[in-house]
Amino acid sequence: AVCNGNIIFPAYEDAVRIAHRAGFGSSLVAAPPVDVVQAFEGNKNGKFGTYPWMKKNGMEDLTIRTYAPSRTQFNNSQVQYPVIVKPFNGGGGRNVYVARNGRDLSKIRKHMRHERIIIEEAIENKNEWALHFSAYRGKMTSTICIRFQFSHPFGIRKTKTTDAVNTTRIRICPSTILSATDAIINKSLYHGVGCLSGKFKADQFKIVDINPRVCNMAAKYDRDGTFMKTFLELIRKEPKAAETPNCSASRH
Repeated sequence: AVCNGNIIFPAYEDAVRIAHRAGFGSSLVAAPPVDVVQAFEGNKNGKFGTYPWMKKNGMEDLTIRTYAPSRTQFNNSQVQYPVIVKPFNGGGGRNVYVARNGRDLSKIRKHMRHERIIIEEAIENKNEWALHFSAYRGKMTSTICIRFQFSHPFGIRKTKTTDAVNTTRIRICPSTILSATDAIINKSLYHGVGCLSGKFKADQFKIVDINPRVCNMAAKYDRDGTFMKTFLELIRKEPKAAETPNCSASRH
């Protein structure tokens, strides 16, 4: 439920548990702007909204290129290879394929002809990074940095990040990852919690996915609740938002 324009009590994943660990009785957390949620979380546009939003805001170089082909209008020559082909609304690692050329892509599209698909720039790198962050009015307040290592050369997993052969929390996150995240937070006036994942292509960090919510790994690595504590303390100082009728009715 959205309260007072920007405040919600999130109902997904581990937000409630993290808030309780940090010593808060409710899960009051601010929400990012609506257009940011729609771009990053995905709705009728699936996960295709991230790339256009980044391009529109001058941050195209920070993310992978994404194609969302229709069944009638699409030319394989538009694509820069290699690419990942997967179900339009994500697949949790299922039905995900790598196409290294136009012939591969044609075969995969034929195989997935009954599914709506999305095609993404593929980065050949077994290491994937995740940054869980909180932000207050466009300023980053806290982070958790995690590195995953997969056996597949393109980092494709069977189901999710738990398929990683090695998962490590990194105490000092690479500055390029922090800079990319900070740019997004600042441009979107991000106000809430979120997580993103990406890979290095040469020396450049490319964002693969962004989710405007608390993600599972944040709860796993935030055992004492320090990740969200500073952020939640700032939110708690906004009593007027918490006291609006719609918000009080949504308390957990």
